[in-house]
Amino acid sequence: FGTLQHLRSLYIPEKKNLLLNQRLDENQKTFILAKEIGFQVLDLKARPNTYSWVDINSFEEILNNYYASYFAGGLLIPKKELVRKTADFFDHKEWNPTHFEDLIQHFTNSPETLYYRLTNILASEFGIKDLFYLCFVQKKNSPKVQILKELHLNQQQAPRSNAMNEHYCRRWVALKNMEQLESSDAQLTNAQISHYKDFGLSYLVISTSQKNPFSDGSNRSYCLGILLNTNSLKKINFAKSANLQTVEVGVTCEHCSISNCDVRQAPATRLDKELFNNDMKKSIDKIRNLILGK
Repeated sequence: FGTLQHLRSLYIPEKKNLLLNQRLDENQKTFILAKEIGFQVLDLKARPNTYSWVDINSFEEILNNYYASYFAGGLLIPKKELVRKTADFFDHKEWNPTHFEDLIQHFTNSPETLYYRLTNILASEFGIKDLFYLCFVQKKNSPKVQILKELHLNQQQAPRSNAMNEHYCRRWVALKNMEQLESSDAQLTNAQISHYKDFGLSYLVISTSQKNPFSDGSNRSYCLGILLNTNSLKKINFAKSANLQTVEVGVTCEHCSISNCDVRQAPATRLDKELFNNDMKKSIDKIRNLILGK
């Protein structure tokens, strides 16, 4: 079927038929079926008919897809039990990746489903509103990393996708995880405190990376970032854990002001241009003030 082997599902509305790729594992099939139930129960007309998406025709499609995904998460992972188990996880005094792996395994074999479901309940049940979820993908034998999925709650957080073909910061734990995946490792979870120097903000970032069994050897990395403030530090005991490394990070290399970075992928060309333009504006203002006698 050529390119169709990369398509997970196809919905044919005229026949109300849902076709699933035979290469899907049971968790992938279950999520797609739960999501389809969401489309039907919520009576969402404008929707993508393919997964992954081939075309995006309207914002309504994007919004309805979110609603269906939210529905699927709620159907597959019960809210009350997830809130209780997450509170237990937050009560740990020390960060241990095994604790988060246990949380995933308790509910699902799909890290992506658990990560996405957490974004549903952290704001409403824990008052943690400043957070982001990102899904990265890196194809086999390619240094290029792309953001496949992106969700920001309350505000657009510092790590975000860009349309400029720039290089994402290799200091992000999600990217480091993908690089550390060995041929024998199916999955790897880690966390760090990411301090965004240029924004003055720090996030607790938890990430799970895995080899994608559906595609041709590509790796995926899911990450949940929680802004560290008075509220989140009270709720998450292990956020002050001594075994959580604090790492100074940027967004993209082209905009990054961190000097002597040993994993830099490209020079800070855009930052240099911005600084040059700012200096130019200051010089122009000085000349104007001098001539106008200000």
